[in-house]
Amino acid sequence: MILGSIGDANLAQDELVEAEKKYRESLAIRTALGQRGDIASSELSLANLKLELNQLEEVDNLAGKAAEEFRAEKMGDQEALARIVDAEALLMQKRISEAEIQLEGARRLSIQDRTVMLALEIASARLASTKAKSDEAIRQLRSVISRAKQMSLPGYEFRARLVMAEAQTASGSREQAFETLRRLKQDAAQGGFKLIARKASEAESRLQTKDK
Repeated sequence: MILGSIGDANLAQDELVEAEKKYRESLAIRTALGQRGDIASSELSLANLKLELNQLEEVDNLAGKAAEEFRAEKMGDQEALARIVDAEALLMQKRISEAEIQLEGARRLSIQDRTVMLALEIASARLASTKAKSDEAIRQLRSVISRAKQMSLPGYEFRARLVMAEAQTASGSREQAFETLRRLKQDAAQGGFKLIARKASEAESRLQTKDK
């Protein structure tokens, strides 16, 4: 639906209020039409937004509902994506074992969509980094970045580079993390991905604060 696509563009541009407005309008229309798969898609879009707003309980609720609807409709790739979004929220809450369960559940769904597989690998790398397996995370992210470039999917490339900086920081390679974030901030801004550019800038500032 056009409203959802506009919301996605708003989100990438870091226009979070406008994105939520479009997603809620889309959800209202789809709810009125009673299309379960489409309703779940709007719920998942809202879950993604709430993840960026750090409203993590809402992410769990929306992503969980979406996953159930997708499962009922036998939409495996979309169910996997809902599980991945929920796992990202769980990782932010340090609920590591629960996040691992969600990612394993996504893996069992025989994902066909290559973008969903990229999202799964990015989340899995973040999990590995959280479990002090930064070298494994970095190897996985390098592969994701390479494939995202080949597929001309800059959004996934930039997301992977942001997680790469997290893994480099966790491994103690702070100078590498600074350089990753510096380049990412510039590339994402030039590419029109203002949300990721802001997040890279904020991560860079946090690193600088820790160094003082």
